[in-house]
Amino acid sequence: MTALLRLENLSVTYSSADGPVPAVRGVTLDVEAGSTLGVAGESGSGKSTLAATVLRLTPASAKVEGKVLLDGEDVLAMSFGRLRAVRWAEAAIIFQGALHSLNPLRRVGQQIAEPVLLHDSKVTQRQADKRVGDLLSQVGLAARLASSYPHQLSGGQKQRIMIAMALACKPRLLIADEPTTALDVMVQAQVLDLLGSLVRDLGLGLVVISHDLSVLGSTCDRLAVMYAGRIVEEGPSAEVLERSQHPYTRALSAAFPTIGDQTARYAPHGLPGDPPWPGDLPSGCPFHPRCPDAMDVCRTEDVALRDYESHRHRAACIHVDSHVRGTLA
Repeated sequence: MTALLRLENLSVTYSSADGPVPAVRGVTLDVEAGSTLGVAGESGSGKSTLAATVLRLTPASAKVEGKVLLDGEDVLAMSFGRLRAVRWAEAAIIFQGALHSLNPLRRVGQQIAEPVLLHDSKVTQRQADKRVGDLLSQVGLAARLASSYPHQLSGGQKQRIMIAMALACKPRLLIADEPTTALDVMVQAQVLDLLGSLVRDLGLGLVVISHDLSVLGSTCDRLAVMYAGRIVEEGPSAEVLERSQHPYTRALSAAFPTIGDQTARYAPHGLPGDPPWPGDLPSGCPFHPRCPDAMDVCRTEDVALRDYESHRHRAACIHVDSHVRGTLA
């Protein structure tokens, strides 16, 4: 069965005064209809660039290589006219930071209706207004809020408006880039529950991007962990969280508290150091300067993703090799 979204060896390189900056390096991922993929990593790991590339929203100066297959059709090879038809109607994105993504001078109902009117010239204004009311109801908001301006709404309401906009043309793929940023924990839970219900009820393919593994683990079917522009671990959420095979994944998990556990064992622990600058990556495994399990070979060899127990769970770490694990035991 063809995946709804397939990324094949995707690489994105930005140009700068100091030379090329590889933001995404050789990423291969699948997203099935009716499933949720979480993409985790620190700031600068390439998550947002990955999201933008799916709909060709990167700057024109960016060099993009590989394939982005949406229902088997390569988005990177589409004409602009075809790409314009695909955006919103077949795949849509919830941008990071609703406060900065909504036009402060237009009522939110007008902003939700805009893609509906643009993508279907036969839709009347009255029909579009009805669609807006239905969408607001679908995301748990009152239809009367369509006449509001963004500044009149709370952070959680604005985030729901962004979700309503993304759903306006009934896309099959939804990408949510940090959808809970700057929201309190109660509103975060409501937004994540809403996204989960949309996957179940509408059969959407959903990609959720976040730095918070604990959020993704409770929301997504599969997890992909990014570091320095590449996937370092990928697999079913429960396996990745409970049997992490890459030291970076374990460090991300340890950076967040376990809710309800009051023992010091589960207190959050920060990860020393900073992510490397993409334009000046260290030799070997990019994580080795921060890795507590680094070996001499890690300074010279950058390991590709390796199967752990099954092809469903993979990690890019030399310790995944059974022989090395045995010698370290």
